[in-house]
Amino acid sequence: MTRQTRFFRTSHTAKQRGNATIYVLIVVALFAALSFVLSRQNDSSEGGHITNERADIIAGDIIAYPSQVKQALDMMIMSGTSPSDFNFTQSGQIGFTSAPSINKVFHPDGGGLTLAQIPAGAIAQSSTNPKAGWYLSEFSNVGWSESSDNDVILVAYQLSKDICQRINLRMTGSRDIPVLNNTIPNLLIAKESPPGVPVHSGSNVDFDASACSACNRPAQCVSETGPRYGFYSVVISR
Repeated sequence: MTRQTRFFRTSHTAKQRGNATIYVLIVVALFAALSFVLSRQNDSSEGGHITNERADIIAGDIIAYPSQVKQALDMMIMSGTSPSDFNFTQSGQIGFTSAPSINKVFHPDGGGLTLAQIPAGAIAQSSTNPKAGWYLSEFSNVGWSESSDNDVILVAYQLSKDICQRINLRMTGSRDIPVLNNTIPNLLIAKESPPGVPVHSGSNVDFDASACSACNRPAQCVSETGPRYGFYSVVISR
């Protein structure tokens, strides 16, 4: 074997080893990228940990959402629908497609609303009466509103304590969470919506100082025994 042949074979072997090393590095890099993506997905999984940055974003989204809902309701009012005539029948429920539809909050001819979903990582569900989620209804008079008419209230029910604290820190400057003398569903979520369609098995009462002396705000996060946490916003005050 000549020196040139040995050199060629040595170079060829070295090249193959170099290529194999590159392939291994590529595989390692792809595996690391996949692991990162999966970890980010797990951050927002139900019962999973979410980063501080993600939690702050969720808290901000929850605070901002009532403005979107209010805009839709204000458009209905400008079109001639009185808040007392709001119909909260949702898609799939009996009567949703029947006329007239102009007063239906969730119908395309009315408010065109579709309630948002709360990210799973922000939920701490310990009851299905009712289950965690957004609720919009008009059944209760808020004690500090202008009149004795029923107000329209939007509620994000069964949030985690951390999300609740972050919401109040932004809105009130404090992480303190007012405690209700009753349950969140009884005070802030209609027992039936629309009438005849059960939402929870409680008993609705007005939301006033007797229920929470520290709740004279149009929006904040509160707690009930359990404990369970919920963010409310009086989107239409009457």
